[in-house]
Amino acid sequence: MKRVSLMMFSLVLLLVIMLGCATVKPVGITLPPEPQREAITATATPIEIILYYEALVRQWEAWAKSVESMVN
Repeated sequence: MKRVSLMMFSLVLLLVIMLGCATVKPVGITLPPEPQREAITATATPIEIILYYEALVRQWEAWAKSVESMVN
């Protein structure tokens, strides 16, 4: 008798859990294009290279902030 009631309780519990499940529809977020890296000329000085990469890092940081605001 105890075994039957435990099975019935388990069956009811599983049915309730299954009824509570739902498929979540994906949210359509279109991300802005990522910053692209450009080729550096062979005649670039070390200072120009450092400034280029500094600007590229700033572009990526701005991109990350915009994506974060879109997702949240």
